[in-house]
Amino acid sequence: MAALGSYFQAKSQNGLWLVRIEDIDPPREVEGAAELILQTLKAYELH
Repeated sequence: MAALGSYFQAKSQNGLWLVRIEDIDPPREVEGAAELILQTLKAYELH
């Protein structure tokens, strides 16, 4: 939900929406998770 809110806020102000993905728990990192997140955002046309 945070992504959606920040996306609409940036777009309402003609701003640039940037995505930042941080892994703060490396032992539990899921391989390919960052790419899956980006693909999901693109599928919902959040770009």
